[in-house]
Amino acid sequence: MLSGWQEDNNNISATEIEVLQENQENNQVAIYQHHVMQVEKVRREIAENDKTYKKKLVIHGSIHRRKLAFAPGDKVLVAPDHDINQKT
Repeated sequence: MLSGWQEDNNNISATEIEVLQENQENNQVAIYQHHVMQVEKVRREIAENDKTYKKKLVIHGSIHRRKLAFAPGDKVLVAPDHDINQKT
């Protein structure tokens, strides 16, 4: 004696089975495409975060960078140290 599920499966035609398999394949393709879109979105967000972080580093570095009063190649005179005290 066949159960209700097996009787239902015996009543399904071959074309209906093909349609069901095709729908399942299409669903798997859609799931894969959605996953790829999510991965691409995360990669774009990471790249954007990296850009903003690098901009912040440049700003932070420029604040602490000393500006020179003379340009490379300028002649500079250095006065000798007249202090006799070695500790200073």
